[in-house]
Amino acid sequence: MQKTAFGSLLPAISGSADVNRGKQLFLKPITGDSYDASFDASYEFDLFGKNREAFKAAENELLATLQDYDWIKLSIIAEVIRTYISMRAAEKQIVLAQHNLEIQKDTLALVERQFKAGSASEFDVKRTALQVHQSTARIADYNRQKEVYMLSLLTLTGLTAELIKAHLTTCKEIPGIDLKAIADAPASVIARRPDITAANLRFIEATSLRQSQLAAFFPTLSLSSLFGLSQTVLVPSTTVWNIGGKTAVSLLDFGRIQGQIDAASAREVTAYEAWRKAILQGLQDVETALTNTARYEEQRHALNLAKINAAKAVSLSQTRYRQGDNSLLDVLDAQRHLIETDQALIEVENSYVIAIVALYKALGQY
Repeated sequence: MQKTAFGSLLPAISGSADVNRGKQLFLKPITGDSYDASFDASYEFDLFGKNREAFKAAENELLATLQDYDWIKLSIIAEVIRTYISMRAAEKQIVLAQHNLEIQKDTLALVERQFKAGSASEFDVKRTALQVHQSTARIADYNRQKEVYMLSLLTLTGLTAELIKAHLTTCKEIPGIDLKAIADAPASVIARRPDITAANLRFIEATSLRQSQLAAFFPTLSLSSLFGLSQTVLVPSTTVWNIGGKTAVSLLDFGRIQGQIDAASAREVTAYEAWRKAILQGLQDVETALTNTARYEEQRHALNLAKINAAKAVSLSQTRYRQGDNSLLDVLDAQRHLIETDQALIEVENSYVIAIVALYKALGQY
């Protein structure tokens, strides 16, 4: 489209040639060769900018398409990172659940020994076994989540299962992301977000197309020329040329030009509103990501403190249970609170890092 629009700014040059042999009937039959070769050129003077504005529109559409490509690339990168982080969070949940399962199995073994000795009831055994089975079920669900995220990574990266598993076999912590690059960036960075830039370019494109349509009201002026060589059996070789100018203006078109201008103006308004919407959406994305990042950080800090308290409560309840000061229910309840706190902490850490990824994307940064 850009090349086509650019071509309208330059002269059009064409050539033709024709050679044949035949017999002509005049006063007497004449047999001979004839040929014809010519070059013609035409050029429209773009006095009122019709072709120039059309070229600007095509150029901006090309630039907008490149920005669309950058936005898609940024979105895919953000989705790959988000999926990878969620997969690592699922792995961490698996490790935590397996650790808790071992503790619960030890507790179950202790209660079963007490039941055989007559110091614990069958209800205590069943209640402890319930937690063991619940943890086993959670491990199965976390494994399912990990496998789903693995499949998503295969689709997003286009890698084979063998290649991607070579990088993901070792369980690692949830990766962190530095916020310094965002904190140091100016507020105007959002104006360079690819989707906002693309919407702006399409608004400029629509404006150029409207101005190009407006030029249809004015006369057109063009120049044409011809140069050629010709020979027939009746006429000897001769040179043919001409040069001339032409002007034209639409006197009566029954509203066709005005209708095209109105349509172009409507498309310009639509493009402007799309640009405005992209800006508002970008601002909302940034504000939402900033809010999520701040709140998840507060939540993560509180859960870290809660985890310390829950771990201490588990240790104290187990000690008091061995001394006979606490019931088994107190021990199981303390363990349940610790497990829930650990799970919530991993989920918040996952959400916190994903919120930072969303903030980078909202600002249009890799």
